[in-house]
Amino acid sequence: MAEIELSLDRNNIREKETFQLTINVENPASLQASQELDFLPVEFQVLSSERFQKSTVINGKFANRMGWALQLVSTTAGTFTIPAFTLGNESSKPMTIRILPALDELDEINPNSKIKLSANISEQEVYVQQQIVYTVRIYSSVPTRRRSMSALQVDNAVVEKLGDSAEFQMVNKGVTYNVLEEKYAIFPQQSGELSIPSIQFRTNIVDIEASFGSLSRYRPIELSSQPFKVSVKPKPQAAESLWTPAKMIKITAEWQPKNQKFEVGTPASLDFIIKGVGLLPEQLPEVTFPDIDGLKIYRDKPNIQTRINSNGVNSYHLEKLAIIPNKAGEITIPKISIPFWNTTEDKQDYATLEPMTISIKEQQNAVALPAISQQSQTPITNKISLPSQAGDHSKLWKIAALLFATLWFLTTLAFIVLRPSTKKIKTQSNHQSIHKKTTTEQLNFKRACSSQDPKVIAQAAIQWVDQRSHYSVTNLAQLINHCPNAELRSELIKLQTALYAEKKPTTQEWNGQKIYQLLTQIIFAKQQKRQPQELPPLYPK
Repeated sequence: MAEIELSLDRNNIREKETFQLTINVENPASLQASQELDFLPVEFQVLSSERFQKSTVINGKFANRMGWALQLVSTTAGTFTIPAFTLGNESSKPMTIRILPALDELDEINPNSKIKLSANISEQEVYVQQQIVYTVRIYSSVPTRRRSMSALQVDNAVVEKLGDSAEFQMVNKGVTYNVLEEKYAIFPQQSGELSIPSIQFRTNIVDIEASFGSLSRYRPIELSSQPFKVSVKPKPQAAESLWTPAKMIKITAEWQPKNQKFEVGTPASLDFIIKGVGLLPEQLPEVTFPDIDGLKIYRDKPNIQTRINSNGVNSYHLEKLAIIPNKAGEITIPKISIPFWNTTEDKQDYATLEPMTISIKEQQNAVALPAISQQSQTPITNKISLPSQAGDHSKLWKIAALLFATLWFLTTLAFIVLRPSTKKIKTQSNHQSIHKKTTTEQLNFKRACSSQDPKVIAQAAIQWVDQRSHYSVTNLAQLINHCPNAELRSELIKLQTALYAEKKPTTQEWNGQKIYQLLTQIIFAKQQKRQPQELPPLYPK
């Protein structure tokens, strides 16, 4: 039996606010079936119901969407369940909808204004690099035209817009408002006080009583939100050296297929996923798998995804692992643990993947090759004698062949003599150009490391390694993860600590010159010249 899909137009829904419930069916017969709405909770009022049927082509594939779009409003707050129901030969699964209490902010905003603007933030105090959700709403009880809102820009912070603008209606004290809502995620990049500036909104109010061609029909209006000050705390002393603040980090792994059989020499596929809630994709920690006796682990390039909703940024590290056993028996993949600072509970926490024990059998389809006899290795030589031919005709061909051979020899000799000089000049020119570029970059890097600013040193180090490594390095945490030198790693951790310190750090806490010396001694394979790693075939013939 086919399944009916239910979806909502947004996550955060409050009482007395309209929202859309979409019912998708697969079978046209289900669309023609009588649609009774008795499955909806009695607290939901149906404002409108529209049946749709759309045909689309996405990536060359034909898709037919059909169903109903219901405009609803809840009269009370609470958690409600739409039970399973059936339309034609299709059935749905139960769906839970949470309705939040109505906002009372409208009474606090200029009561006589027909257009109101409000803004709020999710947190008044956060840690450095912790997510803040900023919400701005425009309430309008009159028709408007040509709306525009300035973009949110915050110094010393990363700002991400959380999806498209949401538009709906709400009723407050008998007045219906059209609501425009925009949300942003803000990630402060240094401790101290973070200033979130005002947002400006401009529109024209339409006077419905004025004549159509009248100049006074449109009245411009401009509104500004209130600015905010947020206290940004430094990294806590109890936190791990690699600073990762998140609401949650979760690790999962699943064999593909789920009932995977393990044989020596036969590759097995493992889907490995890291999910970070309230975390930017570049903040996702990287995991190093230990060497495991009896297993070879080959890692594919990870697929990093970001999913944005009204609650913030969720980031995903999706990776496929090819695991090839090389001996039979019981083998355990040890527990994997990722440290992070739990911003919900304000404590050091760990995301863990429990140990996985697999049972490996000897290869069942091994075929023994037949031994090669000594006789077959003896070469067989057949002597064939050709009759000699004499005469003038034979002599003429010999002279012509000798002439062509002489010309070929002279041409080859000229090519060999002349070619090295051109190649030598070009090689010298290339070497001089590369040397000049490298010297300039190294001089700039040295100057940056001589500064007294940890932020400048960190950015210069990241850029230096990113241009010379096959890793894509965008922040200091990734650089520390990939660092092959223990002494350099220690200096980079000191620099990271100084970068997020509450008070202004002193140069005694890190050594920029030492970072320069150690980094310039490491030879990196350039990214654009990286050769593909040769791995043994996953499916040997």
